[in-house]
Amino acid sequence: MKVRLNMNQFDEQFSKADKDQDNAVSYDEFVEWYNGFAEFARMLERQSAAKSASACNTPRSVCNTPRGSLSAPSTPRVIYDGRAKTVEVDPSEQALIFELMAYDASPAAAKRLQMERLARGGDGDQAKYAAQSLMLTKELMVKCPVLSFTDSEKMKLREIFMLAVSGSRFGSASTGRTLHGSQLAKSEKKKGAMESAKEDMLDLNVDTARMDLEEFASFTKGVFALEGKQEKWFGPMLHTSLVRNSDDKDGKFTFEQLVRLMGPLGKGCPAQRAAFMFAAYDSDGSGLITQKEVFDMCKMAPPGGPFELDLLALVRSGKPHHTLEDYIAHVTEEGECGVVDRAHRILGIDSSRLPTDDQILKRLSKTGVEQVATAHERAASARQEK
Repeated sequence: MKVRLNMNQFDEQFSKADKDQDNAVSYDEFVEWYNGFAEFARMLERQSAAKSASACNTPRSVCNTPRGSLSAPSTPRVIYDGRAKTVEVDPSEQALIFELMAYDASPAAAKRLQMERLARGGDGDQAKYAAQSLMLTKELMVKCPVLSFTDSEKMKLREIFMLAVSGSRFGSASTGRTLHGSQLAKSEKKKGAMESAKEDMLDLNVDTARMDLEEFASFTKGVFALEGKQEKWFGPMLHTSLVRNSDDKDGKFTFEQLVRLMGPLGKGCPAQRAAFMFAAYDSDGSGLITQKEVFDMCKMAPPGGPFELDLLALVRSGKPHHTLEDYIAHVTEEGECGVVDRAHRILGIDSSRLPTDDQILKRLSKTGVEQVATAHERAASARQEK
């Protein structure tokens, strides 16, 4: 019998254990791999000796695992059954297996392990944020929460939204009866009242308006200062990407939905902004930008636009396809796509004040590895008692 392990959570050590490359690790394969790391096995034995003795209420010499062998349980988290030739892994306790596979791995693997521990052993928001960020290191916390738009940034976004859906930044009801120029010019007092009325009208219209695909193209023109019909190419492409990430699949967005969906681009860290553009370029949602997709975009994109240098650099790389990790590395080396800078400028966002990837990681891991490990043990004990 074989135990299935999630390949997405393991590093190259899994491949070393999976000798027949069938994406499953048999008992014999696991034993061979485990016993090949004698030093690591001894470390695990030292860490688990006291716990094992306490768990089985027998003298430590009886309960402890023989050095370099899997003939007896070495820890209550992973059960090795030599008679049935199985390895039983508690799904809620994958951290140990993950730690095994991350042995002698890169700092990136250590960060993933830390997020695993935070997600299951942290408290409150810390655990929530870590859980949202587990697709990390390779994807650099693209799922992390983002800063909120300020009132002034949100106001600018609202005006662009209403201009796209109604032709007026205050909505269709703002033209005609009460807000024409002759009334606004009568007195400063009345002017102030009208400005207040316009603001109330904007709030009302924003609450009820829903933007369709054609209006969304106009919205992208305003947010990214696009020219030369560039919005007719980029608008549908970005719209498809946002629909994939939206709970409502009818292709229409409320203002609040757009605020949430635009958050990573406007207020996220560099990796989140890169992920936003990657998702827009990934037209089929496959998780890869193929060279064909890049060529197709280059042919459709109007020349001289903010996308051109970004796309041509991807073509020059010569890779058959690009993962999110590839694109983040590309952006780090070549600089962000021009639409990012344009959006920040239009909305009045100071990019230098946004968090970096490292700052987000430190914010999530501020408890420290040892403290998190302790919290993890408490949570595991509580689950066992239940």
